[in-house]
Amino acid sequence: WTYQLYANDVWQVSRGLSLSYGIRWEPWMPESFLSGNTSAFDPTRFAQGLTSTVIAGGPPGFTYPGDPGFPNGKTGSYTQWSLWAPHAGIAWDPFGNGKTSIRASYSMSNGQYGMHYRDDEGQEAPWNRQGGVQVPQGTSTTRGSFDNPWSGNPGGIDPVPFTPGTFAPYSEVIGIPYHLPVENVGTWNFAVQRQFGNNWVIAASYVGSETSHVFGSQEVNPAVTTVNLDGTGGELPLCPTGTPVTVVTCLSAANVNYRRILNLKYPGTLSAPNQWGSIGVDSPYGTASYNGLMLTAEHRLSSHFNIHANWTWSHCISDFDAEPQSQPGGSAHYNNPNNRRYDRGACDTDSRYILNLTGVAEMPTFGDRKVLNAFVSGWSLAPIFQRNSGLPMDVVISSGSDQALDGINGYTKGLYLQRPNCVPGVNPYLNPSRGGLYLNPAAFSIPASGSGLAGLGNCPFNGLHGEAFWRFDAALTRKIKVRESQN
Repeated sequence: WTYQLYANDVWQVSRGLSLSYGIRWEPWMPESFLSGNTSAFDPTRFAQGLTSTVIAGGPPGFTYPGDPGFPNGKTGSYTQWSLWAPHAGIAWDPFGNGKTSIRASYSMSNGQYGMHYRDDEGQEAPWNRQGGVQVPQGTSTTRGSFDNPWSGNPGGIDPVPFTPGTFAPYSEVIGIPYHLPVENVGTWNFAVQRQFGNNWVIAASYVGSETSHVFGSQEVNPAVTTVNLDGTGGELPLCPTGTPVTVVTCLSAANVNYRRILNLKYPGTLSAPNQWGSIGVDSPYGTASYNGLMLTAEHRLSSHFNIHANWTWSHCISDFDAEPQSQPGGSAHYNNPNNRRYDRGACDTDSRYILNLTGVAEMPTFGDRKVLNAFVSGWSLAPIFQRNSGLPMDVVISSGSDQALDGINGYTKGLYLQRPNCVPGVNPYLNPSRGGLYLNPAAFSIPASGSGLAGLGNCPFNGLHGEAFWRFDAALTRKIKVRESQN
């Protein structure tokens, strides 16, 4: 259930000045899971190393229905009652002749999470099993093969069958905080519009917005790449060939799960070692901003033609812009769990310049010339032209490569989308003719393997842009009058 109330009023201050204002109350009441297949994450319990008393084997900080302090029955998050969204606007005709208008407004809105935000949580441990082969398959004894596909897993453990309510070794786990703030968007605009003659109108508009509580995901159980757990003591060396996967004093793709920080901090016992895998905690603390200028000119339909043109210059920046296959609550983590701003850059939809031209031209009628009207009149042509600047591009190291060896999944589930270094002074664009390379491979270099968080590439997220593109459409139509008669 959800409830919303709103109030709105318009005040006509004078003939040429009006004010509108209002407020909306829109509390968020999270869904309850009748099955009980849900969990919650408490950073205080995590820091204290406290685990669940209901489900054994869970990582620190996680609670489940029935645990002391688990919020809101079978919900896992607290209800938010104090969510208010005010709005206000002004419209002014400064000359009182109806040909000039100045408008400004501000509004705030709050998001509402649907059931999907806990999808991954219910699909992963302890309710389900996600994972599989932890390293690329091959033919050696330490990597999976068709004869023994799970030999690449630590200990060669077969993840099937799986018993619900338990944690298979190195399972992925998703955590959602007790206090889950909803996304909040503040939007403002200022516009000036002027009519010239009877048919021409021009306008200039500025639109801005600021979004808070943008969803991301923070890895709280990364693989340690330094001598000490607190990130000090220098980077560990790469493991020599043939090193057992249980050795954690060097770096390799095979020992990532053994190097995860919780497994080192809370090793368990020799007979029952802790085997925790990737742990992603929802981090709804990102921000995004948008600023845009739109210039518009329009000729209203008269003399058998209409023209509308607008040009937009804008920029959108976000801390986290998840790929379409990712979602809140998913295993799509910031590349640097200690700095979400490392993944701050242009939004995926950030097209800086957009030009739109549309029009309608109609054939006139020719008095009483019936034959000419029958074949020529009634036709109209409506062309549409659009030109966009190129969309942002995120340059990454080949998909699936954990160059830092830190075990942190990137934006796309199961893949490590780490970025390379940008070589100073080298133009990343080749400006090719059609069919050639667009980007210059010499403008990028791959960080050293096993460099950890300190060696993440310096190329910015969505720091490059694709080529501009244009689109043209046209519609040719004809109106045919159909008459009826009665006897």
